[in-house]
Amino acid sequence: MAHQWWYGIVGNDAHREPWLDEGLTNWSAAFWVEQAHGPEAARMTWDLLVLFPYRLRLMEGDLPLNEPAERYSELDYAAIVYGKGAWMYEALRREMGEERFFAFLRRYLQRHRWGWATGDSWRETLGEVWGRARAEAFYRRWVEGREITEKDLPPSPTLDPLFQDPALG
Repeated sequence: MAHQWWYGIVGNDAHREPWLDEGLTNWSAAFWVEQAHGPEAARMTWDLLVLFPYRLRLMEGDLPLNEPAERYSELDYAAIVYGKGAWMYEALRREMGEERFFAFLRRYLQRHRWGWATGDSWRETLGEVWGRARAEAFYRRWVEGREITEKDLPPSPTLDPLFQDPALG
């Protein structure tokens, strides 16, 4: 449902900037599970739907989020656009706090409703709500950057054992 809703109301070039709708729709799905079924179900959703493919990708290193679709392999597309993209929204929610984060989403929706969003307009909207310097730093790190590591992800009792180095015990 979130895939149809966000892309239908806030349009974007899904080929050139797929992160704009795919990351947000995956985040929205996990948020819905959190609201409807509680934190335990949400944690499992984050682990399986979002973080598992992204953690696999991080074993080889991070990739920028703002690449056109054809620059990713099939696996990297799932890991980066759906995984990193969704977690980027959750990281933003945690850094901004609930009130500002949802104010950002409301303003993003209002500004682009039945229209067209771009990475630049996303960043501009974020800057209006959170401040330009913070928005730019966040954008450089999460969207343009390739520096996210395992340490930037939440601990997971489900996934952590799969990603531990056996040599470390």
